[in-house]
Amino acid sequence: MKKTTKMALKIYFLAFLFITTSFSTNAENIDSLKNIVQKQNIHDTTKILNYLKIGEHYVRIKPDSAEKYFNLGLDLSNKWLEKYPNDSIQLVNRSTIYNDMGVAYYYIGDYDKVRECWYKAIEDEEKINDFEIG
Repeated sequence: MKKTTKMALKIYFLAFLFITTSFSTNAENIDSLKNIVQKQNIHDTTKILNYLKIGEHYVRIKPDSAEKYFNLGLDLSNKWLEKYPNDSIQLVNRSTIYNDMGVAYYYIGDYDKVRECWYKAIEDEEKINDFEIG
């Protein structure tokens, strides 16, 4: 395993601790975010970020719902990256989704998927680092 991968796993574990204690979006805001993602004239990046926020709201209280919203964001992010594979901002978004999705799977109890998501997040982070270095 690469040295950067080991370090990234440590970072994701620390992020996991932060995430599990910091989500605090109220129900009123969640309803607003849900309304925003339903609009047709909203940019995909805005939708992705809103799906991420909705998922983060649900991660501890309804991890299955969090998984649903993370997957919606992930689908849009993947479609965007098919068109623009070098979009480092979208890679950051996708990495964040994978990281947070791993947290949802932790609460669901699916530890294999936790590991899978966090490794995918690390892969995206390594791609981002390659763009910044190269």
